[in-house]
This record gives sequence, structure tokens and C-alpha cells, in this order.
Amino acid sequence: MYVLYDYRYVIACSRLPYEFRRGFRRLARGRVTSTYDWRTRAKEAVPAETQCRRVAEVLLGFEALRAGGYALQTPWNFRAKHLQALLNRWSTQRLTSEEAAERLGHWCEFFRWIRKPQLTVLMNAPVTVAVSPVGSKRVQYSHASAYSRPDIPVIDHLAITPFGVFVVETKHWAGIVTRGETDDTLTLTVADGQRFVRASPIKQNAAKVRFLRNLLPPRLWIVEGLGVFSHEAVMVAPSLLAVLLERSELYRHLRVRQQQFARAGIGRLPVRTISNAILRYADVRPEALAEHRQRIQESRARGQGSAG
Repeated sequence: MYVLYDYRYVIACSRLPYEFRRGFRRLARGRVTSTYDWRTRAKEAVPAETQCRRVAEVLLGFEALRAGGYALQTPWNFRAKHLQALLNRWSTQRLTSEEAAERLGHWCEFFRWIRKPQLTVLMNAPVTVAVSPVGSKRVQYSHASAYSRPDIPVIDHLAITPFGVFVVETKHWAGIVTRGETDDTLTLTVADGQRFVRASPIKQNAAKVRFLRNLLPPRLWIVEGLGVFSHEAVMVAPSLLAVLLERSELYRHLRVRQQQFARAGIGRLPVRTISNAILRYADVRPEALAEHRQRIQESRARGQGSAG
């Protein structure tokens, strides 16, 4: 079956008033079809399906606002109070981390359309931060939560360096990791020969990378997503993307990135400035990490109970 995706049809099917839909269509025209990376000065086409999902997500938000008493006449009138109303509404919904990150990405893109990137700050989530010794160094890592919901972790590990910011999606898989049937999946073959289809860490990381870029000025958009497999008994096929790494490969990958950065002649990134921009909303209480781990354990227990 052939499926045709057209964001204009999504707008036409909305329950919002005609004048609002017409204004939204004018706003989306020329913006929804592509994104612009200020760091590389490159335009990137947005797939038609993503265009429709983005438009549908934002229009649903405006419909919810109208139902709640906010009768905006045009999408340009969107303000912080409207975003706060949506955040309060979303906090009662149960979403997976991928769904929450996707919603976050769509709205942050909409904020760029209406030239109000400052609203992205309100979308920022608390970050549970801890420090752990690795060798002779101290490495900072974090776990973020979407929409201030502690039960939805967004970021596994975050490395802020003078040559880039690295968002690490960690998988503790044992077996052989090979290409999946689509670019968004991987195949895990375990010791007894069973094969399992898994979501690619890069797919899961995409919205998280955009989330962090939205917190930083364009000149600091050196943010890369990595998928790191931490289990000792894992082998990553060499045909996979270079950003999918076994644990032992991470050090060399960062060295290569450091050398590439040096050759580009770009000044060292202000680590403290970037850290402050992210940690400004951090939950740095001593017990925060323990609470986060407890929530993960409870979530896993609920999942096992449902499966039974």
C-alpha cells in the first residue's frame, strides 16, 4: 500500500478555526520541509512523515490550549504561559522516553519557526548529576528527565569536553550486533543463536542531541550522539556506523575527534559555560542518583509484572 504524507492535509483536518489554520500553514510553508544547522551552515531536508508528525503534534497542543481556555488567534501569539499550560498537561501523560524526546524536538523546532528560542529553556528538564572516578580522573555524567518527570530518563551519559559534547546512549547487550532491516534498528544475535531486533541507539539519541543543541548558542553546536555497548561479551559489526562503539573503542573515538577538532583551527569550547547552561537546571542533591536508580528498578519491575 502506498502512503502519501502531506503536512497541508494534516492542517486542513485540524479542528482549529479556519483563520488560525491558514496562519499556521503560512508559518509552516518553507520551514517544515527543512532544518538549518547554524554550525555547518547546511540545510537538511525533513522527511515527509516527520513533517506531518511535527505539524500534528503542534496543532494538537494548540487544540488542547483552546479547550483549556486559551483562544490564540495566531501561532505567533504563543507565550511562556501557554507552554507552561502544556507542560502541566503533559506531566499527567505516560510516555516512553522516545515519545517524550520526539515531542520535545517538534516543539523546539516550532519555537525556531516563531523566533522564540528562549522558550526552549522552559522545555529543559531536571538533570540528575553524579561524579564517579574513572582511572585517575573524575568523569561527570548525568541522567535527564523530560518535562520534569523523574520516571522518564532521556540522557544516559553526557561528556562535555573542550572539543565537543558527546551524548552517549549506553546498551549492555551481550552478543553480535549487526545491521537491522531498517536504518533505525539493529540485530542482536546471542550465544544460543537467537536473533532479536532492537532499536538503534543512534535513533534513540537523535532527539536528545537536538535537545542539547537547543540549550546552546549555534557556535557551540558541536554535539555528537554515540551508541556505546558496555558488555564485555559484545561484538559490533565493522559495517555499522562509526558512532556505534564497543566500550574499548570509545577512548580512541574521542582521540580522533580531538585531533579533527584541532585541525579545524576552532578555539577550545568553553566547558564551564556549556556545563553551566546544562546544569543550571540540574538536580544535584546527594540522594538524587539513588532516587533515579530506584525509579528505574520500579519501572523494570512493573514491566516484568505486565509481561507475566
